[in-house]
Amino acid sequence: MAIHTTGDRFARLVLAAAALATFARPVTAGGLTSRANVVVLTGLPGDVESERAYEGDLRRLLTALDRAQARPQRVLVLADAPERVSLPAGLAGEAKAGSRDGFLRAAHDLAATPGPLVVIAWGHGGLMGTKPVFHVRGPRLTVDDFTAFAQAAGDRPAHFVLYFRGSGSFAQALAGPRREILSSENEVAFKSDPIGLPLLLRVLQGEPELSFDALADRVGRATAIWYEEQHLARTEEPTLRSAGRVRLLAARPEAEPADSEGPSAENARRAPPPPPSGGSLPAEAWKDLRPVDPARFPGSAAVVLRRQTSYTLGDSPALSQEVDEFVQILTEEGESRADIDVAYSPPEERVSFLDCEIRRPDGSLERLDPDAIREGATSGPLPEYPAQARRAFSLPGAAPGAILRVHYRSEWKHFPLPHIFQSVPLAADIPILEAQLEVHVATATVLHTAFRATAPQTPAISESPHGRTYLWRFRDLPAVPNEAMAPPGLTPELLLSTFPDWASFAGWYRRLIQLADQVTPEIETQAQSLVRGKTSDLDKVKALYEYVTRFRYVAVPLGVNSHRPHAASRVLGNRYGDCKDKANLFNTLLRSQGISADLVLVPRFSEAEEATPGLGFNHA
Repeated sequence: MAIHTTGDRFARLVLAAAALATFARPVTAGGLTSRANVVVLTGLPGDVESERAYEGDLRRLLTALDRAQARPQRVLVLADAPERVSLPAGLAGEAKAGSRDGFLRAAHDLAATPGPLVVIAWGHGGLMGTKPVFHVRGPRLTVDDFTAFAQAAGDRPAHFVLYFRGSGSFAQALAGPRREILSSENEVAFKSDPIGLPLLLRVLQGEPELSFDALADRVGRATAIWYEEQHLARTEEPTLRSAGRVRLLAARPEAEPADSEGPSAENARRAPPPPPSGGSLPAEAWKDLRPVDPARFPGSAAVVLRRQTSYTLGDSPALSQEVDEFVQILTEEGESRADIDVAYSPPEERVSFLDCEIRRPDGSLERLDPDAIREGATSGPLPEYPAQARRAFSLPGAAPGAILRVHYRSEWKHFPLPHIFQSVPLAADIPILEAQLEVHVATATVLHTAFRATAPQTPAISESPHGRTYLWRFRDLPAVPNEAMAPPGLTPELLLSTFPDWASFAGWYRRLIQLADQVTPEIETQAQSLVRGKTSDLDKVKALYEYVTRFRYVAVPLGVNSHRPHAASRVLGNRYGDCKDKANLFNTLLRSQGISADLVLVPRFSEAEEATPGLGFNHA
């Protein structure tokens, strides 16, 4: 199966291999949320990126709750846009506005409902003056509001999960008899939003039967390992307050001693357990998915049954892409679709796998733990070109009739361009039965689109509090053979651009390259030696041209150097470069001799579309 990344609020999901399964404690048949009253509070997003992230987190949480060992007796979702919330059919509950009044009223509504209480809150925290607050629309929620909520809910077992900046102050105030609190911080309020909530959701999805204490242990360990894997300083301190004790959960994983129950945390991180097999299919993900008769697709090794692609074009992260794809293997040749190999460009680009599953022809489901997918780096060919990182794995048991599911997310924290320019392939080298493409942009963002090699299609457009969503649906897309000698422009594509216009693109590119063509003493000396004895400009141009064309051609289009030439003096010293490097050096040598020359961008083997201003060029 071919995976195409756009490049990674990413840095959110790449966990260590078995961290979530190793530190187990005895648990009961029913987990934390089983038969409980669950209140889910998502804060005010503030931008389209947070809005999409909160909606995705909420969707995964509700899916995790809709399981026999986790199913609550009631779920109340308090969200900034409750009309956009859809509860799974198996959950009883409702969605309401996540305001301060709605939050406090919910506690009184629950007072007459028996059963334990679970509150899960995440979003943006901050300060009003010196007072910690949780951001919702209208008056912000304060520590006093949370304690008033807990008191109004009555004297019952209560568990709070708080993931936002300043959550430690809320947890300290909430601590009391019959209350347990898991917070993303302890006493120090960090400046960054916590990354731990997706880790917590991963635990709930995989082990819905966990007690609160065991859940907190898993999340704490996974948080520590996540930061270690990313080589980042930890900016959160997951903390459990229970029975009058305060326990810091993110101990360094290598400090965990080995025991007879299992390997140490360090060993667990490097030795994933075997993936679970059998089991029932996740209802939502596999809903209405039906295998096809291979006779419908003679000559095809596989077919895409469903592909759902979602882009969010924002600021932080600048660009995120989520793809959920189901592929049916039709022949033995199609078994290679189960071998996944993804290259990407850290540190700005990151990729994470959310679901990796295979349904065998007999209907059994096997799931590969996404956290077990290893990361390795390939060496960059030369110092100026950074190395790529890779993620590679194979889904087990691939055979004709099996269906593969790969669900992943990629993100650019900071996109190399000031605006987004993206080419989205609409077809593949195998047929696609059903495809859906969503693009989310902030309200103030202008989105330009253009179709290539296919008829244009008008999207369905919907509005949200923080942005717009464009939705395209496609059916029965034929395969486009991936042949080395095939003419260009055969693959249907959708071009996306948020550059305001061509003038803004041109101005940006001029600013980008203006420091790359400085005439240095070394360049001037070299040019003079090459044109010595030449009397006409034409002869000088020929001499300089022949010199530069003898340089080795080296190109690894990563990051900003995908479109910005290296400094002419560096290319002169290295004696190698790609087309724009060599063209820029040639121009600089010419200008050192008083001959005017400019860099020209060319759409080689393709066309730049007037409707989508941006970097639709691949040659200089």
